[in-house]
Amino acid sequence: MTVFEAFAAYAQLLPKNSFLQFQGGGEWPTNKDDASKGLFWRTTVGATLAGNRGFGRHWSPMVEILADREFASGQKTNWDLVPQIQIALNKRQHIRANIGFRVPINNTLGRSAAIVFYLLWDVFDGGLLDGWK
Repeated sequence: MTVFEAFAAYAQLLPKNSFLQFQGGGEWPTNKDDASKGLFWRTTVGATLAGNRGFGRHWSPMVEILADREFASGQKTNWDLVPQIQIALNKRQHIRANIGFRVPINNTLGRSAAIVFYLLWDVFDGGLLDGWK
């Protein structure tokens, strides 16, 4: 099924290498019999710790709060909490990995905790094999 999704994002650097990120958006399915419209909201707060006076590996522990709600009759807002950490894998810091643990806060029936992860490669800053030495 095709679902159209639009979102707006905002980020703010805070003192002491900390940050705040926000994303909010909506979902509009093409087949309204199989799914309903919905909204989502995500906020992350964290800080970046760097070794070697800022030129070493970066570690960014953070906490993300997620909310989503379908507009079907009787639906409630689902809230989740995701403690996580993003780590720069190479010295150039353009390849990063993130791992976290998503925990449902409410409406837990049918929604279990899950390990979540991603790998990020900023190709503008170099190739996959660049910046490791």
